[in-house]
Amino acid sequence: MAKADTGNKRAPLRTRRPPVGASPGTLIADPAARRSELRLTLISPQKYETIDNASIDDLNTHCQKWPVVWLDCTGLANIPLIEEIGRIFNLHPLALEDVVNT
Repeated sequence: MAKADTGNKRAPLRTRRPPVGASPGTLIADPAARRSELRLTLISPQKYETIDNASIDDLNTHCQKWPVVWLDCTGLANIPLIEEIGRIFNLHPLALEDVVNT
């Protein structure tokens, strides 16, 4: 007796792989990735501010002045931006690779 098709089929996984011989931690952007945008939320005991469409310079400036900086990065198309964020926050290259490949 044949089983009924329940329609619960998973979409096939797409895998992006770095070129053969690339070192671990190599970041490869997905061609379908959204444009990268940064939003900073700056928090102190007295107030908070939000900066939409922030730049790396904004991030560097405000990390020194505010006790808490929340960074929201949407879109993973800009690999140099992701690498710079990793440098600023001392993130391991393999962690960045995991972020870009999810």
